[in-house]
Amino acid sequence: MGYGGYAAGGPEMTERALREEFVRIGQMMHARGYVTATDGNLSARLDADRFLVTPSGLSKGYMSADQMVVIDWDAKPIGESRWGPARNLKPSSEILLHLEAYRQRPDIRAVVHAHPTHAITLSIAGIAIAPCLLPEVIVTLGTIPTTEYATPASPEGATVIRDLIRDHDAVVLQRHGSVTVGKTVFDAYLKLEKLENAAEVTYKLAALGRAALPGRGGQAHRKPREARPAAVRGRGGHPGGVQRVRPHRRLPHASLSPPDFVVRKATAPHRCAGSLIPGVRAVSPSGRPTRPTGESHRR
Repeated sequence: MGYGGYAAGGPEMTERALREEFVRIGQMMHARGYVTATDGNLSARLDADRFLVTPSGLSKGYMSADQMVVIDWDAKPIGESRWGPARNLKPSSEILLHLEAYRQRPDIRAVVHAHPTHAITLSIAGIAIAPCLLPEVIVTLGTIPTTEYATPASPEGATVIRDLIRDHDAVVLQRHGSVTVGKTVFDAYLKLEKLENAAEVTYKLAALGRAALPGRGGQAHRKPREARPAAVRGRGGHPGGVQRVRPHRRLPHASLSPPDFVVRKATAPHRCAGSLIPGVRAVSPSGRPTRPTGESHRR
């Protein structure tokens, strides 16, 4: 599902306008901390056989329109990119990942790869971005799966997204970053914002020591007392009468990502796992209705 209300980066844009759009989106990604140093990359489909991509080795916050590279399906620079201002620049090292997304999704026209902090942190901790917490994420993205690990800039990157990108517009790359796709570059970028927002909410829920499982009335379950951070008030001789907060155990994987319940497809966002949102119906992988909303989905 796309952000159709935004015309920026639409299919009707000329190549020159797309180059300028890459500069703008790159600056936004850099300003919001979605990329650092030379991380991240953008691409857009120009026509059936040509793609505009960001160059390798440049900060996405400081690119110029003339530095973008035009490539073919073999990831080789073509046309003016061989002799123009970008002749000494190479296409992004993650271009195989982008091309795989276009192969699997003929409906998309843009791919954004970034390194959002919270999404990466959760993938390293083994915590999936919690499904069915934010209704606007359900409507626009459905679930956000995490891939198996693949070495960055290797052919493995294309392999691990192959099956997932067919049915999802946003994917987390294990220990690496994210991939979002859309009808336009701006569309794909906005999905990156949604992905990282969902990741940040999930991260903060884990930090609070609360499990994001549906309970009675859709309320989140508290973790066991001994597993939560505890501040002992009014004793211990510490300034203000508060002792040092004791570290708490990491939130179990199952608390934020019940493995036996899934959202079917991004094209059916109303079918949602765990159903923390009133009126949202959960389905099992087989398609059969699950327990009524409000029952616990513990293993």
